[in-house]
Amino acid sequence: MVDGRDVVPDVWEILDRIKDFSTKVRNGEWKGVTGKPLKNVVAIGIGGSFLGPLFVHTALRYVFETAGACVSLVTHAASCCAHGH
Repeated sequence: MVDGRDVVPDVWEILDRIKDFSTKVRNGEWKGVTGKPLKNVVAIGIGGSFLGPLFVHTALRYVFETAGACVSLVTHAASCCAHGH
């Protein structure tokens, strides 16, 4: 509950959208700007939450590695460096 509103349905909706997107990327249905399936992914974090790019990397790493492609994680999060990660 947030401000008296049940947000659980919203969370599930977003999770379903993430799953749909991930499935489309994995099966080649999601196309890049060239009209071709994605082969390489670079997830860039510019500070703030490290989790978004990390989740993308984790979700897609196996699929791209088995296809001989690349998934990279780049972050400029000062907190990441400050904690020695």
